Amino acid sequence: MSLRSETTNPAFRRKIKEEHGNTCANCGSAENIEYHHIVPIFLGGTNKISNIIPLCHKCHQAAHKGRNVSRYKNKSNPGGRKTNKTDDDAYRIFDMYTNVEIGNRKAQELFGYSSRTHVAQLAQFKRYMELKGISEVHNIIDVTATVSSERFKNGCKVGYIVYKDGRRENITYKDTGMNDVKYTPRKL
Repeated sequence: MSLRSETTNPAFRRKIKEEHGNTCANCGSAENIEYHHIVPIFLGGTNKISNIIPLCHKCHQAAHKGRNVSRYKNKSNPGGRKTNKTDDDAYRIFDMYTNVEIGNRKAQELFGYSSRTHVAQLAQFKRYMELKGISEVHNIIDVTATVSSERFKNGCKVGYIVYKDGRRENITYKDTGMNDVKYTPRKL
């Protein structure tokens, strides 16, 4: 198995250290630090720094061998890898996603996540929903935009929010300029 040149490049490794520090994100060790792709390249992950995490050799091996790395976790770092966005930054993006100003593709871009990441599955998004009293968010802006450009215009229904008190709010598309994703319409 050959090492990828991006992750062995000294400038790239310095940038990772600046962004994530030089301690294992799982157990807190500062010894034998290696850099691990959170979403593997072969599964659609990228070499973006937001997809790379410092792990000590022991935790890195456990991650690659399918072992549960939580048994190595340092109790002083109970959350593991820290998100690259503060709650305020993330909640601003979640507000735009929930209000269907942006779709999942634009949210992925703003977070720096791979195309396989779905905002609704993020633990931070689930905390956001709990805080806002939301039980369900349905955002289909990306689907609507690729199905028909005729249907995708101001006023078309692109999602809904269900609150814990039972209220349901339908959301119609409002072009705020935030969702600057270029969509290719599918042939039906």
